[in-house]
Amino acid sequence: MAIKKTKKAVKKAVKPVEVKPEPVKPVEVKPEPVKPVEIKAPVYKVAPGKSITSKKGILGPGEEVKAEYMSGGQKTIDDRIESGHITKG
Repeated sequence: MAIKKTKKAVKKAVKPVEVKPEPVKPVEVKPEPVKPVEIKAPVYKVAPGKSITSKKGILGPGEEVKAEYMSGGQKTIDDRIESGHITKG
């Protein structure tokens, strides 16, 4: 024997479900502060047992050499590195 379903019974059985969306909370993103990066030029020094003449005067062994001290700038430093009068570091 089959059960007869009336329209009223079907309407009562199937109730629409109301779905309420949850409110979305905005996420606060705090950017990390950017740390400044210092670009350090390589340190050039007069080689042990050597001395060079510069705009600053005579530089002895172990003294720091900068491109601004040389009349030819960085090219002169590169040439003196090749000849062994200046070392890096």
